[in-house]
Amino acid sequence: MKIITEKIAGLAVAVAMSAIFISMLIVTVNASYPAPTWTVPRGNVQQRIHQLQQMFPHGSYFSADGKACDTFICVNNRCNNCRIDHIMSQNPQLRYAEPPDADIRGIFNQTWSCAAFARYAYFYIFGNPWNSYDPMTPPTRTRFIESKSLSDALPGDIIVWGDPHWAVYLGNNLFFHANIGATNMISYGTPYGGGRAPDRIYRAVNYDSINNTTVESYTITYYANGGSGAPESQTKYYLADLLLSDKVPVRSRYTFLGWSTYSTSANATYYRVPNQNIYEHVYTANRSNPMYAVWCKKGDVDRNGAVAIADVLEILKYLAKMDSAIRGVGFLSGDANGDGQVTIADALEILKYLAKMPSSLDN
Repeated sequence: MKIITEKIAGLAVAVAMSAIFISMLIVTVNASYPAPTWTVPRGNVQQRIHQLQQMFPHGSYFSADGKACDTFICVNNRCNNCRIDHIMSQNPQLRYAEPPDADIRGIFNQTWSCAAFARYAYFYIFGNPWNSYDPMTPPTRTRFIESKSLSDALPGDIIVWGDPHWAVYLGNNLFFHANIGATNMISYGTPYGGGRAPDRIYRAVNYDSINNTTVESYTITYYANGGSGAPESQTKYYLADLLLSDKVPVRSRYTFLGWSTYSTSANATYYRVPNQNIYEHVYTANRSNPMYAVWCKKGDVDRNGAVAIADVLEILKYLAKMDSAIRGVGFLSGDANGDGQVTIADALEILKYLAKMPSSLDN
């Protein structure tokens, strides 16, 4: 024990001598977080309906060749000319009318006539692919409205009658639909069904009915990844930056470095170093993602998986203004005692740990 104590004393002297190179200590600054911005929506629902009406005006045809379909064949759902995958393959320009981040393959199924147009319209307005073939089954990102009264329908909702007939609701009991006269002719702003109640009303989950616009949302879910105290999930909106939670999880004998979308990552993609005024904590991707806590052992300054004398040397180099592993998120691993600074005290805590003496690294 005497020999170990003498070694620690010798190292402490070396640490003290290195301190003469330190010109200043870390200055704590208040974090200045940017305010989160609200979503920039895809577009006003009424505007998207109007744009679609410009593409398919009243009296035009929603068909592969742009002409009337054969009445008998269309009625019996055997008309390739009004089948949606044929319409899309023969009219590639329709693909460029879609929202840029939507997946048009979701509506490539064998759907004909009025259902084909309603599904394309739904896709165009809300960016949601109608990926369910069963007309009575709501597709992903669509909810079924319990009411069968048109008074509860909103512009852009998909209305289905048991005939069956599909239409886009415009309001005031008027519709935007196809297959009038069984030729797949487009009808815009006209009534249908004599005001009778529909069998189904479908509404996009990203429909902001208060502001009559579309809002895409994504979920960010946090996992403590071996620790505890993960933040609550957050919601990110389309084209809006999300400021990730500043709640810090805890784990005995480990230092929290930040977050990664990969559970096994040793490097944090998103992190905060308030005392250095370093922030990489803004999530910008338009997709849901998990966030896994990234940890390193307390005292593992160079983050190589082990605590060793080399970690003490990294602290000494940092204090001497030399290049070291303590930069960016490395400041967090260098703060061995967790007091928010990297000082001689952190090096001494590592030395005590290596000497099998009680230290803050044991907590």
